[in-house]
Amino acid sequence: MAFTTNTLEAARWWVSHGFWPVPIPSRSKKPEGDGWPDLRIDETNVRQYFNGRPLNIGVLLGDKYNSADVDLDCPEALAVAHAFLPPTGMIFGRKSKPASHWIYRSDPAVKTRQFKDGQQMLVELRGRKKTDGHVGLQTVVPPSLHAETGEVITFRSGCDRDPANIDAPDLVRAVSKIAAAALLVRYWPKKGSRHDAMLALAGVFARAGWLEKDAVEFCRALYTAVPTHDPEQVHRSDAEVRDSYHKFSTGLALTGFPTLIKLVDENIVKTAAEWLELPKPSMAASTATEPVIAVPEVETLRPDMSEEVLDGKLGEIFQRRMKGAALAYAWGPLVTIAGVSENLKRGQSIRGNLFWCSVGDVGTGKSAIFEQALHVLGVSPHASFLLKAKYGSAEGLVNDLKESCVRLLAPDELAHLLRKCAIEHSGFPTFLTTAFYQDQQRGGTKKDRWEIDCRLSIAGGVVEDDFGDAFGAASVSGLYDRFLFGLCPQPYEYDYYPLEGKPESISAFQPDVDPDVWEVRKEWAKSGIRGRIAENCLRVAYICAAVDGRPTLRGCDLGPAFALAKYQLKVRDVLQPNPGQNPDAQCAISVKTWLRQHAPHGEWIRNRTLGKGIHSERLGPGVFHRCLQNLQMCDDVELDLKRKIVRLLDEDNVGTLGDTSC
Repeated sequence: MAFTTNTLEAARWWVSHGFWPVPIPSRSKKPEGDGWPDLRIDETNVRQYFNGRPLNIGVLLGDKYNSADVDLDCPEALAVAHAFLPPTGMIFGRKSKPASHWIYRSDPAVKTRQFKDGQQMLVELRGRKKTDGHVGLQTVVPPSLHAETGEVITFRSGCDRDPANIDAPDLVRAVSKIAAAALLVRYWPKKGSRHDAMLALAGVFARAGWLEKDAVEFCRALYTAVPTHDPEQVHRSDAEVRDSYHKFSTGLALTGFPTLIKLVDENIVKTAAEWLELPKPSMAASTATEPVIAVPEVETLRPDMSEEVLDGKLGEIFQRRMKGAALAYAWGPLVTIAGVSENLKRGQSIRGNLFWCSVGDVGTGKSAIFEQALHVLGVSPHASFLLKAKYGSAEGLVNDLKESCVRLLAPDELAHLLRKCAIEHSGFPTFLTTAFYQDQQRGGTKKDRWEIDCRLSIAGGVVEDDFGDAFGAASVSGLYDRFLFGLCPQPYEYDYYPLEGKPESISAFQPDVDPDVWEVRKEWAKSGIRGRIAENCLRVAYICAAVDGRPTLRGCDLGPAFALAKYQLKVRDVLQPNPGQNPDAQCAISVKTWLRQHAPHGEWIRNRTLGKGIHSERLGPGVFHRCLQNLQMCDDVELDLKRKIVRLLDEDNVGTLGDTSC
């Protein structure tokens, strides 16, 4: 919203965005009279209440859209909030406390909940009245004047859009984490015992059954919010959490509540534990001996990919011919191989090439199941479109790509390929990420130019312990985002069988795409499925329709693709890239993370602001600008070189390249 001091214009803006505005005296936060909770101001009566005279504006919470306000009342809450709150289109605050209000629309409506340290508010989740669940609270909004300081309440840059939709339990959980982290930050021990305190907190989380990634996220947010923390040692908190989780999984002794209470404060620890819904610490915890955790007799179960992903003829083939194989290892190779077809290379709105990676321990059958998929689909290990060599550069791969071809790059272990992508200044990652979207590429030197027209797919495996380093190094190029993953179930033991039976007869014929497919994809976003996960799963649905010979891919056909997309969201919680020591990869992850937090909807940001936000000066000269250029080549960001601004790209705004209106 362009800033205006005209209260009528401002009130109309709030009405147009689905809110019920409330008139409030200027430089006040309390509406006049007692009947304001029952006001329902809309376009028909807005002039009656806002006639241009100086007023503050409030909006009712818990309205017809279940609007809620996360009110960050203290510096500690402001410092940790970005780690726990999901992106939203509406954030505002004032100069001395910017971005202190995050607005959401929840399902169902939330009741107001306050988190205090004694009498001081840390954070407040404001929605409907706590007593009866009715509308009865409001929040003062832009362009009002703050009651105490007189500062103008303004939107964060780019955050004057509609609030994000969120499930109420998820919002309550996020705010509870903010409150607990903010409270612990206030009482975190001084230097000298912080290491022991972090190990103890990680031990508490491990025993409580938290996922390791959630514990890492919480502890990192806590550590970086401590005013005297060392920015160069942030990685230590991650290592401390992982060390505690390793001890827990191997049955070694680890500290927990008793140690944490000794180093922090018993009442503070108990309050934080209550907010996080952790097991209640014992009253005698301060003198109790730390328990030794026994090794579980049965390894934690990790389910296989659900058979809900199976689609059409390819799904039937898996059920008849590959029943002994883990679906997480088999479904990706089946659809990737089937998509390597000249018939799918012609122009269409959905491409048929996939990048697939099976992830699991050595000896779990990744390679054998891929070979089984080749056999079942009638593909010889020596087929001309199959590339199994270990290429060390883009130029080496180009030599094996002929004009107007389809190829499947299947190097068995992908780690070698990804290590080559990590070499500084290598053109390999850009070549591969470009191939995800484009068949035609040019490159080389003046003496040795090359040009190809090839539809390239990739399929291979990575050992689970090597995943973070392998894909972390490659994440600078966007390869991680372009891959689909299959994660080995646990427990799982692969039984090898000789390749038997006649190959299945399949052909792929290019189907049309009904417009309702795109409407269904929009609905997926409500479940958090967007961007390249959605795009990849639509590609899988397209390949299955092509193999079935269906003339049209319709929205009603996308059930299996939706199940696959939900699986991808889950495995990505486990399979996270590690930036390692590669400065380009570290910079790329920092850039994308910062933009997702501060400009998630494609808002334009000045390069200088972004650079300061990620402390690019620590990465070395030239890394930041080179990183932005690489990300632009991979369609992860768009740059306006003349105005020195940048924005994050996703599927929703890739089509608007060149629109630099701020």
